[in-house]
Amino acid sequence: MNILRTLTVGLATFVCIVAVSGLVYLLTLNTTIMDRTVVKGWLSESKIYDGKLVEAFVQATGTSDVKSASLQSQGQLAASSDMIEAALSNTFTPQFVQTQTESTIDSAYDWIDGKQATFTFSIPVDQQRNTLIQQLATAIEPQVASLPVCTAALAKAGTACRPSNLTVTQMASQLASTNVASSDLFTAPLTNESFAKYNQATPQSPQSSPLTQLPAVRSGITTALIVLPFLIIASIAIIVGLTPAGRRVQISSRLAIRIFFGLIITFIGALAVSWFVKNNDLGLSSLVNSQSVAIGAVIGPLLQLIVGSIASQLALFSGIACGVSLASWIGLKVWQKKLRTADTLQQPTPTPIQPQTDPATPPTPLQ
Repeated sequence: MNILRTLTVGLATFVCIVAVSGLVYLLTLNTTIMDRTVVKGWLSESKIYDGKLVEAFVQATGTSDVKSASLQSQGQLAASSDMIEAALSNTFTPQFVQTQTESTIDSAYDWIDGKQATFTFSIPVDQQRNTLIQQLATAIEPQVASLPVCTAALAKAGTACRPSNLTVTQMASQLASTNVASSDLFTAPLTNESFAKYNQATPQSPQSSPLTQLPAVRSGITTALIVLPFLIIASIAIIVGLTPAGRRVQISSRLAIRIFFGLIITFIGALAVSWFVKNNDLGLSSLVNSQSVAIGAVIGPLLQLIVGSIASQLALFSGIACGVSLASWIGLKVWQKKLRTADTLQQPTPTPIQPQTDPATPPTPLQ
């Protein structure tokens, strides 16, 4: 019976320590990655809406044909990449990009939270098509204006020139319209399906994507955040209930110090990462830049912010758990000492044993 009781107490102790650690990590996830408001804050704080996202968007969606295209008109008339990016930035303003990004985030989290059956988004880039043509035309007007008016000799030589029946503005608008039309990106809203098509020659089936498990993961985290506190309370109750009265304080203090040492390394590590990542991105920017400088300029600072924020939250929750467990251990130790002192005082003082002497034997009367 004692062996079974000892094994049960040991198992309950293990469950309690694991449950506390799991609660710390899940609270960290729930207050960072799983919180749409926090994610929106990361994006805003990383300043990705300030023009950098446009270039990364162009690379990610395969619209390099627009970005690097040469404007053709009876010869070669090249628009620099800076001009193209300026036109895109003036078309897709930070306000437009932020609004559409946050709308997509809301749609994603509604799907993850089970509020909608599928994850879908629609960014109305087609509504900005005319604005893009106008901005691109404005950007290339100086180059069009520098062209000579076409003559038979220039046409025969294949020299770039401007037709006499077109004004500078008209020709710039035609060239811009032709180049925008060369990409089908701006002819329809950008959806999750079209985005997958731009990024993959053979789009992956949505059913086979690991992202389809996110709603299940979210549901599991929500359930665990409810179950783990009850599991901690139940395991403590089992430990206290099965431990003999004289050892309850000792066993409880041992549990508290085990929880403390189980999380102190997590606390120190998270605190160190949180402090270090403030001035160093741990090589994240270099890693992403090796794939794409434009994407690295967006993802690098964002990853640095995400890692720092998660580390800070992990340090907060693990620090709280360490503080509570350490305070409990100290309190239980003080209590244990008081109980020992009280037991000592309550023990009766032994009465010294007096030596017994035989009374004097009376004289035997004479016969």
